[in-house]
Amino acid sequence: MNKRDAKVKHSGIITKIDNDLITVNIVNASACSSCHAKSQCSLSEKQNKLINVKYITDYSSFKVGDSVSVLIELSIGFKAIFIGYLLPFFILLITLIASFMFTQNEVTSGLISISMLIPYYFGVYFFRNRLIKNFEFSIEPI
Repeated sequence: MNKRDAKVKHSGIITKIDNDLITVNIVNASACSSCHAKSQCSLSEKQNKLINVKYITDYSSFKVGDSVSVLIELSIGFKAIFIGYLLPFFILLITLIASFMFTQNEVTSGLISISMLIPYYFGVYFFRNRLIKNFEFSIEPI
């Protein structure tokens, strides 16, 4: 398998099947969830995530309650990290430096740089349907 075909795989259970969507519940456990001392620690956490998979291929053999693997291409995962974390970080950093050069006031430049994230995240929300088309999941039986 070359890097272009690399995929991220998570196990889950089908919870719902609609006309054109399959909903898979993935239990995302932190690294410390398997620790023997997790009951004494407040850091352990588990999260349920619902992933919607469109009918791209023939998924007629799947039923509610089936265990499946949810797959996504690794490159798409990097794109999600860039849109969700890296680009806002760079916007924040560049705005902070530029506004501090003009205002020479740390509080004002901090508020300006944080306020620049508001239109960014509104833009991501506004174009969410277009962005979702780039993030296609697939499933396979376990």
